[in-house]
Amino acid sequence: MHVDFLLSEEILRKWAGLTMQERVILFHRKFMNKKIAITSLRRLYLKNRVKRKKVRQHKGVPQQTLVDFPMNRQRILDQLRDAAKKGQEVVYQDEIGFSQKSMSTTTWSQKNNPIQIDQSKLMLPNITAVVSVSAKKGLVYLKI
Repeated sequence: MHVDFLLSEEILRKWAGLTMQERVILFHRKFMNKKIAITSLRRLYLKNRVKRKKVRQHKGVPQQTLVDFPMNRQRILDQLRDAAKKGQEVVYQDEIGFSQKSMSTTTWSQKNNPIQIDQSKLMLPNITAVVSVSAKKGLVYLKI
């Protein structure tokens, strides 16, 4: 039962990016009466062909967003052209987030079964910067 738990695809995916020490702690939290050493966990993984592999990160985009994108893009381009014809100032705004904790690029995974993680599901502390600029005034707004 415990071996099946440790080797299950669900747990390997859920624990992707965690160190062996963190995995051992989570195992003990799940099974209070059982403990496993880091070396034992590593031997179990290797015996069952679970190896360190590169983590594939992807951004989960809702299907409706993909469907609406071409229409929304064209609408915004038309609005920008209209604003330019009227002599209105266009201000561009963007944001960027910086994570304080790096996601491990490799994790333990079974043979022929790469781990893929949706970046939006990673709950990491981050710092976000919001910036607005225009052609006439340069930097209009900066907030960190």
